[in-house]
Amino acid sequence: MDRRLRLLWLGAVIVASLLATLLLTPPEGSLSVDDVMSDPDQRKGDSISVRGIVENGTYNSTTGVFTLSGEQHGMAVKIGASQLSAAFSEGKTILVTGEFTQDSGIWTIHAEDIQVGCPSKYEAAEDNAATG
Repeated sequence: MDRRLRLLWLGAVIVASLLATLLLTPPEGSLSVDDVMSDPDQRKGDSISVRGIVENGTYNSTTGVFTLSGEQHGMAVKIGASQLSAAFSEGKTILVTGEFTQDSGIWTIHAEDIQVGCPSKYEAAEDNAATG
């Protein structure tokens, strides 16, 4: 019986530790291009979500690269293997998730996921689905 009590106690401590870890480290939301580019070295090598506008005249379908712009800064986006939706076009607000690196002196996000439209629309839809 003493052994069972110790195992039960150990299991409770492990479960409590896991729950505390999940609850105390909330996921980071999306960042603006300007937020990231104000100190890009801080996020170098990180997987991040960045929202911005596809700058007009920058999308190159051959290389899969375009510029994502904020109000003051811009960054290159390399599409790679991620698929673009039919709604993708220059001048639209998008949310790009991927690894942020510096390639040949140019800050670039290597896109793993691209969502077209205002990110707040996605967040509102997720909130409504969770409550409805």
